[in-house]
Amino acid sequence: GEVVGLKQESIGLCNKFIEFSAELLLEFAIQKIENNEFVDENNFLPVYLRKSQAEIGLENGNKKN
Repeated sequence: GEVVGLKQESIGLCNKFIEFSAELLLEFAIQKIENNEFVDENNFLPVYLRKSQAEIGLENGNKKN
């Protein structure tokens, strides 16, 4: 698959960027509902491209000790 990111984040791994508004996202969701296209919650998982700030802080704290 392609790696797609939000335009404002400028993540170097992405080869395509998208930009959308809350209104556009709502329209997309309405289309999915009307087409009865739902995702099982077990298959709906985020893909994180970087560690959270908490994880980074924890690692940096462990390096100091």
